[in-house]
Amino acid sequence: MLMKKNQKNLCIILFIMYGIILCFILFGLNKGFWKEMPINEYFAYLTNFIPFKTIAYYIESIFSGNINLDICIKNLIGPILMFIPMGFLLPTLFAKLRNLVRFFITTTALIVVIEILQLLTRRGSLDVDDYILGMLGVGIGLLIFKLKDVQRLLIKFNII
Repeated sequence: MLMKKNQKNLCIILFIMYGIILCFILFGLNKGFWKEMPINEYFAYLTNFIPFKTIAYYIESIFSGNINLDICIKNLIGPILMFIPMGFLLPTLFAKLRNLVRFFITTTALIVVIEILQLLTRRGSLDVDDYILGMLGVGIGLLIFKLKDVQRLLIKFNII
């Protein structure tokens, strides 16, 4: 019993560290360049509610060379990679989130809150494509969690 509690505590610590790193990446790296822009212009310039608009723009830019390749890759792959740990750690820590509907509702709420906070704090944009890419990341994390070999390891080490 003590071993299982220690393993669970380790996962909680990992989740907290992940949350801190995620907050730093999402809110701490941008030094407020957009703070000078009036809020109505900021909102008009940095919101996108059209699915795949931003994704298509970055993919098109990769082939046309309009933007530095690093920017395209960072904005397409970054959100996916950032949310894979969430997709793995949430069902590891919370048995109720092993239910697909609960998992989807929870991760949707978390990513939407993050997107809104980025807009309100002027530390990023509110973009439906970031939501799509983030959900792809949590989906990959959940698939990793669901792998039979991963399940065996989590059980073997008394984590779940």
